[in-house]
Amino acid sequence: DDDRASIAARWQDGVVAIWSPSAHASGVVVDAAGLVVTNQQAVGAATSVEVQFSPARKVRGLVVATDPERDLAVVRIDPATAAAVPVVPLGCGEPPPATAVGDEIIGLEAPLRQPKGAISGDVTRVATRIIESDLLPGTGGSGGPVFSTRGALLGILSEGDERMRRNAVDVRVVRTTEVCEGVSRARRTLDAIPPPP
Repeated sequence: DDDRASIAARWQDGVVAIWSPSAHASGVVVDAAGLVVTNQQAVGAATSVEVQFSPARKVRGLVVATDPERDLAVVRIDPATAAAVPVVPLGCGEPPPATAVGDEIIGLEAPLRQPKGAISGDVTRVATRIIESDLLPGTGGSGGPVFSTRGALLGILSEGDERMRRNAVDVRVVRTTEVCEGVSRARRTLDAIPPPP
């Protein structure tokens, strides 16, 4: 519980709610240029979404990259807005944090009609691109960041497709190496796409 509280205290202000015309999910600010990572399923075919930091603060975001295979989307917000919150470091270019079956992990989420919070669970499977876990996100909690108990970012929470959810398969965490690839693609488009007002 101490780990969960300290991770929430450090990074919770950088966790956001993402609102598209068809869905609600969580997301996290990962770049001072105004990049936010969330689930592709939440964004769908939308080209813009609303990014909510608090009950009183919601800003427009432009979808700059999507990756249905990884279930990742990158949204751009005004860099001045991103500068006002903690930016969660992805650790791109570094070896991914070590994790093993049985390790406790901690997710941060901005669930529907509830305050931001932290959830914890255990790793049930480790693969090259994903980690599986028994984390139980609230409605709209998918898309938030997942950390080790030491505070290292492990990836982005993804509940998978409808078949996985229906069969109650453990949730996936898309590992940071995969997230870094998506963010790298998004960064290449920034010169051509001005930030939203």
